[in-house]
Amino acid sequence: MNHAIEDGHDQADFSRAQRLQNLLSEPRTLSPDDPLPPLFHWLHFPTDTRLGDLGPDGHPRRDSTGPGANLPRRMWAGSTVQFLKPVRHGAQLKRTSHIEDVSEKDGKSGQLCFVTIVHQIEADDEIAVVENQQIVYRSAPQPGEIPTIEKPQKEATSIETMEPGPVMLFRYSALTYNSHRIHYDRPYATEVEGYQGLVVHGPLVATMLLDLAMKRADNMKPASFSFRAKAPLFDTIPFTICAGRPAAEMDVWALTPSGNIALSAKVIF
Repeated sequence: MNHAIEDGHDQADFSRAQRLQNLLSEPRTLSPDDPLPPLFHWLHFPTDTRLGDLGPDGHPRRDSTGPGANLPRRMWAGSTVQFLKPVRHGAQLKRTSHIEDVSEKDGKSGQLCFVTIVHQIEADDEIAVVENQQIVYRSAPQPGEIPTIEKPQKEATSIETMEPGPVMLFRYSALTYNSHRIHYDRPYATEVEGYQGLVVHGPLVATMLLDLAMKRADNMKPASFSFRAKAPLFDTIPFTICAGRPAAEMDVWALTPSGNIALSAKVIF
C-alpha cells in the first residue's frame, strides 16, 4: 500500500523550538544559529482543518471508508525517526507523507487497527528527517479493561521525576495545534474514553526521553530515535524517565507510578 497524503509546507521556527525547550526538565536557551533540536519537527505542519470538520474526539473527522473508521479511540503508538541533516532556523520545510501499511487485529482491549505513515521532511530542498509513524485506532473502552503490564529489563543509570499537569499539557497541545480532547478535556477523557485523567502526549514524553539521553551522552547528536507507547501517563501524578548506560545505542524509558513501562525508546548516536 502506498496511499499519498497531502503535502505540507512550513518554515523552521526558532520561537516554537524555544517554547518547547521551556517545557523540559533543564531548559536551555537556543541561539538562532543552533539547528532545531531533534524531534522538534513535530512542532511544524499543524493541521488547518476547519472547526466544523473535526470529529467528536477533536481530531479531523475521518473518511467513513478509511482505516479504522469504525473505531472511536486514536493513539500515537510509536515512531522511528532518522535524522539525516540539521534543520536551521528559517529553513523552508516540505513534508511528503503516505500510508505505508494498514493491519487489523483483535487485542485484549478489543479491536485494533494499526496504520503506518511515512513522513519525509525536506529542509531547503534537502531531505532532513524521515519518520515512520504508527497510529492505532481502538474500540471503545471495555468495563474492567486491564492496562499492559511490562517491567523494565535494564537497570537505569539516570532517573528524573517529571511532574505533568494541565498547564504543561495545554502548552504542548497549543504548540503542536493538537486538539485531541484526551489532553485537555477532563470529562471527555475520563467519562467517554475511560482514562484516569488527562493523557500526557506520547511525543512529549518521547521528547523528554531523547533530551535525557542526549544529556547523558554529553550532547552527542542522534542518528535515529525510535519509541513505542505501552501504557498511558496522566496529569494527576508524577512519573519517571530513565536512561540506561550511555553507549552508541542507548535505551531510555518512562515508567508509570506503579513501575510499569509507559513508553520505551532507543537512541542510536
